[in-house]
Amino acid sequence: MTQQTIPYAKQWVTQDDIDTVCKLLSSANCIEFCGGKTDFIDIDTASLCMSPDKLEIYCREKAVPRVVIPVDFSGLAADLPRFKPLSKKYGFAIIEDAAHASDEPWYYEMETLGYNYRHTDFQCALALSQLTRLPLYPAMNDAQVQRVIEAVLENL
Repeated sequence: MTQQTIPYAKQWVTQDDIDTVCKLLSSANCIEFCGGKTDFIDIDTASLCMSPDKLEIYCREKAVPRVVIPVDFSGLAADLPRFKPLSKKYGFAIIEDAAHASDEPWYYEMETLGYNYRHTDFQCALALSQLTRLPLYPAMNDAQVQRVIEAVLENL
């Protein structure tokens, strides 16, 4: 989930009970930034996505959340057809987190609450190549400013 999701998620959260159950910290970040409380549901070992069976046990035995955030994982889709009937039965909303719907390999260890900005390998390579030019930018900017000033003065 991204920072853009926060306004949507805010309508679901409160501070007095569990608002959201999810599988990954990045999804929990969104709810925590809204002041809500999160809890986690274990995965289905076959899909590595949130287990609908374990979610139902959670709803029956612990609490019914306001929102459930199933997360697609490493190219495997969360079992939304199984989550929908549970949503109707228990009355929670579903926000699908498809950030990991791609089967590209990745690794990211989140240790604290924070925004979850990621860049592609291409973006990182481009940034690294641009860093070598960083010392040139002030001179380039000064030259561009000078050209603009000259152009304006010529057209007065």
